[in-house]
Amino acid sequence: METIPWGHLARILDVSCGTGLLEEAVRRLHPDTKVVGIDISPAMLEEARRKLAGAERVMLVNGAAEVLPFAAGSFDAVICANSLHYYREPMQALSEFHRVVHADGWVVVVDWCHDYLSCKIFGLVLPVVDRAYYRMYGMEQCREMLTQAGFQVEFARRFKIDWLWGLMAQRAHA
Repeated sequence: METIPWGHLARILDVSCGTGLLEEAVRRLHPDTKVVGIDISPAMLEEARRKLAGAERVMLVNGAAEVLPFAAGSFDAVICANSLHYYREPMQALSEFHRVVHADGWVVVVDWCHDYLSCKIFGLVLPVVDRAYYRMYGMEQCREMLTQAGFQVEFARRFKIDWLWGLMAQRAHA
């Protein structure tokens, strides 16, 4: 939440929103912000719908990150939290993020970080035990992909969640 530039965000897109955790937090902390969550999993969206029943400024849509069903420039920010490692076409997804965010908009990517040894080990095991997993990225790889998609990275940092797991967060301007 602290990575998101909340100043003037009226409409944000949460890509791969899952069960709606971000939508819940935004509804509670920034009630005037409209949030659109999109996820490829109908089961995740159903859970999010139950959790967010009656939420007026939240809309949930079934769809893929690589082919977003929104007009160009529709959002002030695109948030992608803990899902980049699932995308089979990460550059296509990042290009879609750039397309749907307006010219002065933002993208925030938070994901597992391959720079941590434990994540590197999990990156070898996960393809065997989780068919949905595709690939984990390091800080520089993610920065390069964001830049290639047309973003200017303004903030990037790694952080440990616990003794085992580490994440990266990057915020970039369109």
